[in-house]
Amino acid sequence: MKLILFVLPGLFFFSLAGAQQLPPYSPSGAGQLAVSTCSGKPCLTRDGVGPYRPKGLIVLGLVTATASRSLLTPTYQKIEQNYSANTLLAVRKFGADSVRFNVSQVNLDPQSSYYDAAYAGQIVSNVQQTRALGMTVLVEINDEQPPNTGRVGMPGEATARAWERLAPLFAADQGIMIGAYNEPQVPGESSSELEAWQAGYNSVVAKIRAVGAKNVIVIDGPNVAKLPAAALSYLVTDSAHNLVYAVHPFPKGKRAFPSGWPDLFERFCSSPNVQCQITAWNMFGSGPNATGHGAEHMICPHENPKQVQMPAVSQKLFDAAKAMNSGIYGWAFDYPDVIMDSRDPLAKTVNYDNFVDCRRTPPPWGGGELLRRNFNDPRW
Repeated sequence: MKLILFVLPGLFFFSLAGAQQLPPYSPSGAGQLAVSTCSGKPCLTRDGVGPYRPKGLIVLGLVTATASRSLLTPTYQKIEQNYSANTLLAVRKFGADSVRFNVSQVNLDPQSSYYDAAYAGQIVSNVQQTRALGMTVLVEINDEQPPNTGRVGMPGEATARAWERLAPLFAADQGIMIGAYNEPQVPGESSSELEAWQAGYNSVVAKIRAVGAKNVIVIDGPNVAKLPAAALSYLVTDSAHNLVYAVHPFPKGKRAFPSGWPDLFERFCSSPNVQCQITAWNMFGSGPNATGHGAEHMICPHENPKQVQMPAVSQKLFDAAKAMNSGIYGWAFDYPDVIMDSRDPLAKTVNYDNFVDCRRTPPPWGGGELLRRNFNDPRW
């Protein structure tokens, strides 16, 4: 099959007055990724050297096609409107070496009433800009945005059609990972549920390989990207043997703490047959709620009396990631007040300096400074 490389006019310039010129983009440029072996266990490699542990930030500025922007919540509309050259430049300055873009399934599926023929080109142009800055990229399909457009909660035929449209455009550049489908909702607690999870991803992976893309594919675990040990009996089939399994250990309930991590991901990821990456994480409280007390948007184990330990526990998660040759992608660089302070969103991080507990800590607070500190620490 003939592969088409998108090199769009104006690629070397961001479409903003006075923005910086980019280095030339090359699909064979630095940051070529593959799953290989390190010390007898699968690992992710960059330019043949491993383990590569991505220092990643999630960017939401491409979460839908421009034509669907009006369907988004006001917060997401503003995120898309504010996305620019400076977003990517700030990500690199932060210390990240990888960007995860969430992109919309319905806007890429030619059979969807929300399909936008121009959207794939918009994604490819921005992905190539990111690669030209020397960063690797993870492009993740989701059917959560825009909201109220018929979320299925599992990879299916629409997912396969979306990747049939998009994957060939990435095939020439192995520095781009393909996130098959974000956070499937199947619980994954029974054999039938795990079989459904496996079958859904098997179908999508087969379609991606059929269109000629040999890129690393990222498989989210069941139950919103958890990786129970039982899933080891239902691994996804890949003819290219180039898969990574993803966990999203957002701190909720008993699994917020190290005692819960074996069930959440550690037993699965200790297997000699799989490579795991943490492709979304944060603990945060952003913006005051309607009463002026507490956070408007929060992820934190507020029901647990040990919640006061969470800043230290968060650092332990970074240590656990390193031990299993995993990087971490922080959610989300351009969502206000969860990594960056909305009062200075390209330069000032939020932190845990004044953390008391989930409910009483004045927002904003979040993992921004912890991410930045680890990303710039050569020991991590």
